[in-house]
Amino acid sequence: MHAVTRITAFAALLSVACENPGDVGVASDTQRSEDNKQTAAERGTSNATASQASATIKSATIGTPQVLSLRQSTSLVAYTEIPPVMVPGSYRGFLLTSGWTVGCASPSNPMDGPIQFDFCSLASRSKKFNGYNGVAPSEMIPGTDWRQNYDGIYGAHVFDDAEKNYRWVVGIHHNELKNEWDSRYGGYTNNYMDIDPKTCASGELNGVHQDCWKAYMAFVTSSWAPYDASSQWGLSNYQEDRGPILWPTAGYLDSAGNSASPGPRHPSSIYWDNALWVF
Repeated sequence: MHAVTRITAFAALLSVACENPGDVGVASDTQRSEDNKQTAAERGTSNATASQASATIKSATIGTPQVLSLRQSTSLVAYTEIPPVMVPGSYRGFLLTSGWTVGCASPSNPMDGPIQFDFCSLASRSKKFNGYNGVAPSEMIPGTDWRQNYDGIYGAHVFDDAEKNYRWVVGIHHNELKNEWDSRYGGYTNNYMDIDPKTCASGELNGVHQDCWKAYMAFVTSSWAPYDASSQWGLSNYQEDRGPILWPTAGYLDSAGNSASPGPRHPSSIYWDNALWVF
């Protein structure tokens, strides 16, 4: 079995130039907070997973933080909190990672200049936000609590099995379970801890995101999908969630039910010496 991975970090942080006004824009943290307050009606209710709307991405001034906000006819929204992960293949694939992950395809070489996205699709989602609209706490699907508040793909690796003539893509995720306050729906609760989100919750304060660490848990998890048209060649539908693959030595809770560790955060991953290394 042979594996190939390409994880790229751009020399500059990223902003966006609009090809079609209204489709794409750059949002500050304050604007993103306001965007997250929009109702389902304001965002649109389409559940399509791919769009043909295009966008051009360009390098911003080095050291100038930017938030990529991709808006398409399907109301799919994307932000980049880390440099995009590249999925290998004949057609370049980018994973735009935030509390959910959007995969976009491009014929462009990022080393040659602006990146033209031909289409984008939802790759992963948290339980509280599905890439299109927020989900009220009472409406979240039970299970997979580790991705309640955040599900970002931080690495993607394509594996070849010559004997079975099969390929698949493995995603390495950063997930979060925490108390969080939302102006539309109220409090999301880390139900493993007895802490009221009205007194301790993550969220935006004066345009800056802050976490309440007493009710915060981070996880490193994995997923996989067939590397074929059903997953847009590694750009969507990372549905085979394998759950946490790393665990803090101290665990998450002490004997009194208080936080013993926030857990491992922000994974990196490489394939080397016939093994997939996650750290």
